[in-house]
Amino acid sequence: MKSKELIVIFPETLDDNAELNIEEVCSACRITPEFVQALIAEGIIEPRIKSESVYFFPGSQLKLIRTAARLHQDLEINYAGVGLALELMRELQDLRVRMRLYERGL
Repeated sequence: MKSKELIVIFPETLDDNAELNIEEVCSACRITPEFVQALIAEGIIEPRIKSESVYFFPGSQLKLIRTAARLHQDLEINYAGVGLALELMRELQDLRVRMRLYERGL
């Protein structure tokens, strides 16, 4: 019996140049391929498609996928709600950055 390798990936060290296949994403985020497919269907994540059946994801999306998984699993939010929550989180982050710049007089 072949044992599976443990893949440890730190999202902070990945950028858009890193590419992860669906198995690596699932292992790193402890999610199923079906969950990834649901995120794609909702437009939450966008893979770089290499062929019809093989997806590759930019490394920068790993943190987003992990956040989506936590929202879905921990808070039991449906996929559409996950998409909305992530959009609101991005807007909040953008507003915080703008506020800091405003406070500094930039």
